[in-house]
Amino acid sequence: MSTKVRGKILSELEVFSGIAIIFVVLIHSLSYYLTNVLNLVAYTDARFLVRLFQNIIYTAVPMFIFIAGYKYALNNIDDDYKEHVSKKIRSVLKPFIVISLIFLIKDLVNYPENYGGLGSIILSFLKIFIGLNPAYQLWFIPMYLFLSITYPLIYEKYKTDRGRVALIILIVLAQRLVGERFSFFNTQPFKFIYYYLFYEMGVLFYKHKIKERLIKYDLIIIGIFIIATFMVSKIRQPFIHKQIQLYILSFISITAFYFISIRIKGNKLLNYLGKESFGIYLFHEPFILTSIANIFVRAGIYNSMVDIFLIAILSIIVSIVAIKIIDNTFLKNIFFNIKKKKTKANIY
Repeated sequence: MSTKVRGKILSELEVFSGIAIIFVVLIHSLSYYLTNVLNLVAYTDARFLVRLFQNIIYTAVPMFIFIAGYKYALNNIDDDYKEHVSKKIRSVLKPFIVISLIFLIKDLVNYPENYGGLGSIILSFLKIFIGLNPAYQLWFIPMYLFLSITYPLIYEKYKTDRGRVALIILIVLAQRLVGERFSFFNTQPFKFIYYYLFYEMGVLFYKHKIKERLIKYDLIIIGIFIIATFMVSKIRQPFIHKQIQLYILSFISITAFYFISIRIKGNKLLNYLGKESFGIYLFHEPFILTSIANIFVRAGIYNSMVDIFLIAILSIIVSIVAIKIIDNTFLKNIFFNIKKKKTKANIY
């Protein structure tokens, strides 16, 4: 189900989503490379090329939240609130719970010593709804639902853009400052608050027609992104690097890749990956990508950064095969029912 404006398909958002899901898989592939091949604790300890690569792909999740905000302004801003919330929950809850339960049971079987009894198991299940999940990549779903449910309330109360942006910045800064003082508030789900910034960014891009206003400067914007990414990658101090990445580079990156998506919006592969992105996201980890990477390590062929890309490509292919199998068997309706109308690009 594609998004349309005045009869035109917003293919740049599908391409944008396709780029974002590639980045998500690459992030997890790079993470495996850093921890299991290079045996590093932090990516800032890696050589410059690794740091540069990490800074390029870092904004995958903010990119998806940007899409969510953009599509909210495009399609849902005048929707009935209860209907909006119901639609968002129904679009992701079933596959989220099923996959979470599969990995929770797997964790329980493999590490029974981590569970003290029925109460501990129930608590572990409840924690998945605040982003603490054995299927670690699924932390995104509660965060996405949190934003989708709460942002319309903020928008309804603060219709003026300046007032709303000021409020969101204050909320984000408050969470950050309190989190620095009390570590409890620097964990999930409190860290979800940061992503309001990108949801709002998506809303503002649509409302203020940023595409039309800045398209003639797109090459300059892309150039700024390249220069900024190169400069930030030279910073080795972890705290300074993280702050610049969170509050400056992420916004430059999203803007640059948005205009890159416009330039290549006819790309069929990225359009396809954008449509299948939710399924790829659900399945690529923590089993498929890690299993493929483990095979490479055991075979002694995980030797360079090139293997990061190869493992990511294989993970995407296997994930798509899994989607096809589920979509064409009884599993589609019983367990997931994620195909086409429940793609990551379109849950937004």
